[in-house]
Amino acid sequence: MHASVCVVTGLSLAWKVETAKDSELPLVPVLLDTTIRRGFAPDVCVMDRGYDAEVIYAEAENRHMRPVVPLRKTPAVKAGKDEPPTCDHGEWTFAGSDAKRGASKWRCPTAECSPARQCGSRRAGCIR
Repeated sequence: MHASVCVVTGLSLAWKVETAKDSELPLVPVLLDTTIRRGFAPDVCVMDRGYDAEVIYAEAENRHMRPVVPLRKTPAVKAGKDEPPTCDHGEWTFAGSDAKRGASKWRCPTAECSPARQCGSRRAGCIR
């Protein structure tokens, strides 16, 4: 069973029963649309790791919902590419997101280094 559930009440808002052999990904738009059609307007859509796919993020964003999904253990994640940037001053802190660009913002702990996209791989003390 695949369901859209209210986290406040615990009640199912939309559901679909399928066999385990079928992919879950095509069901997401159906569940989100059914939830909206029934009068609910979620701001956030929390899903499990099985939904970590670009198409899922796009489906949620197209409905003005922020997807929250744990990352699958892909080779890139295992290599640490999902980690925050670092510099000589330490690990950078999250400083918000830019929805227009679909990007996260990061800040040097001492505010001495430029954002990674401007300083490159080693300039201004950036490591990555």
